[in-house]
Amino acid sequence: NDGIFDLNDVSQIKTSRENKRVEEEKAKQLLIEAEEAARKAEAEKAAKAEQERIAAEEAARIAAEQQAQKEKEAQAAQVLQNVNGVERHGIDVSRWQGRIDWHKLREAGVEFAMIKAGEDTETEVNFYENIKGAKEAGINCGVYWFSNARSYDEAVAELDEQLENGTITLVCDFEYRSIRNNPLENDRKGLTDAIIGFLSTIEKGGYYSMLYTNTDFSDKYLEINRITEKFDIWFAGYSVDKPGMPCGIWQYSESGVLDGLDIDNLNNGTTKVDLDISYKDYPQIMKSLQINGY
Repeated sequence: NDGIFDLNDVSQIKTSRENKRVEEEKAKQLLIEAEEAARKAEAEKAAKAEQERIAAEEAARIAAEQQAQKEKEAQAAQVLQNVNGVERHGIDVSRWQGRIDWHKLREAGVEFAMIKAGEDTETEVNFYENIKGAKEAGINCGVYWFSNARSYDEAVAELDEQLENGTITLVCDFEYRSIRNNPLENDRKGLTDAIIGFLSTIEKGGYYSMLYTNTDFSDKYLEINRITEKFDIWFAGYSVDKPGMPCGIWQYSESGVLDGLDIDNLNNGTTKVDLDISYKDYPQIMKSLQINGY
């Protein structure tokens, strides 16, 4: 300014250059931050779009499953509307009925049979023979498994022995001797959970399932409404004129006498058999739902 280049001028030049460098650094930093913000915004946008895509796919999957379930329930309701009210007469058997002439039972009017398949993890000794004989005689047959499960896991484990031979249904038979010395005796929720685990595992395997019980047992030990909202009941009740709860099958007698039981006469003519009435056309239901091998 004064026409003389001196130390003040040098200092001003240095200061000017430093200020310029600082400004350039600031501009460079701002550019980096802007680029980073842009990358972050783009990444967030992409992540949000991916989340929305996944959510849309999940919503579509759930909607499809719900629609499929509605269609299945509507189909089942239509089937039940068509077949409820029918009555078919049958029996349930185990080793205590000895060797059986199934053709004689068919001639006597037996239309279906519930055959004991086993207990715990042991298959009933004459199960295969009974299944084969009933089928050859043209008798629809379902199987039941006597459960002594002490937990949900044990109930499911018992199903390793469940066999694919039923054309009616697979039944969980849990009775008074099952509950003796059982830690679930005073645990209604726990026992109900175990039974539902048993029945649900059957159902997931593609089979129709139900529970065998009676009024006294269900009142004492079960949260029965949790079971009946999903599964049918095979109800045991004698000396009454109708079942004590809504059911698909009613075991109305434990003292039936029919020609064709215990053909080797191991019980000296004293063999009795449980008598049952089915209120649903289970084979038709299963065919319509494409389960139990149909």
